[in-house]
Amino acid sequence: MELVRVQPGRPASRQGQVVALGNFDGVHLGHQRLLAVAGQTASATGDARSAVLTFEPHPASVLRPESAPGRLTPLRSKARKLAEAGVDILYIQRFSLAFSSLTADAFMEDVLARTLAARHVVVGHDFRFGTGRAGDAEGLARFAPSAGFGLTVVDPVTDDAGVAFGSTAIRKAISEGRVDEAGQALGAPFEVEGRVRRGETRGRRLGFPTANLLYLSQLAPLDGVYAGWTWIESQPERGWLPAAISTGTRPQFAGTTRILEAHVLNFQGNLYGERVRVAFSRRLRPERKFASSNALISAMSQDVSRTRAIAAEEGPPRDTTS
Repeated sequence: MELVRVQPGRPASRQGQVVALGNFDGVHLGHQRLLAVAGQTASATGDARSAVLTFEPHPASVLRPESAPGRLTPLRSKARKLAEAGVDILYIQRFSLAFSSLTADAFMEDVLARTLAARHVVVGHDFRFGTGRAGDAEGLARFAPSAGFGLTVVDPVTDDAGVAFGSTAIRKAISEGRVDEAGQALGAPFEVEGRVRRGETRGRRLGFPTANLLYLSQLAPLDGVYAGWTWIESQPERGWLPAAISTGTRPQFAGTTRILEAHVLNFQGNLYGERVRVAFSRRLRPERKFASSNALISAMSQDVSRTRAIAAEEGPPRDTTS
């Protein structure tokens, strides 16, 4: 997938494509439907490619920094998921206060018509844009003929109960520890990623060495212990490895900083400095302080046994890059 950074009014490289618009945080099942429609439309044209226009940083972090939610997918992981979904070109528009002041008409004229010269635009039914979120699908439909591009508005994708998949609901599920439900809406387990940092080696001394991550920009699951998986980016031949994951402040040791610790099963070696992805399958228990080190070790042994059983039952995450 090709990455292209764009600016309003300045012609982008690779113009004339089929462009899906949105933040695509999480690249959940609803987003994936938009991407499929864009890909099918591009194939039907014969000479256009499928593209996404997304906004970085997330608009909420610029407009409401004090209340902005954690990211489901920072740019690195979002780009990977979009590539896995078959997107050919990722247009990245820097979102700033100045950009947020563009009117809906200016966005359509300067970004869609001039900068991208879009052949066809694909949006969700609730896509909004422009100052005050004044622009919508109906406005695009009125503008598209004069700008010379086609438009497809995609209906919401819903679960079995008829509830539309959405990033806000997925964030809520993760923050409440319901990572299995979040994974169903995402189409894959929720992940965080980062570099392994040197810790205090307490886990190693207890017999459970861990890879420690700080992941401040991403959404943090509810504190607790989870069954999941770890992917080591420099060692893709290993595939996804089962992992017992703890996230929280480590009350057993009077900790105050929230970190993630992943005990990777069936792994021998040093992960310091490695970039890893950690995927959450199921919450096992809350984080808690035990009466003794032996009680903690007993609980960790049970966590590992349950993780091993869940891994055998569910199998590793799907990953088209593996």
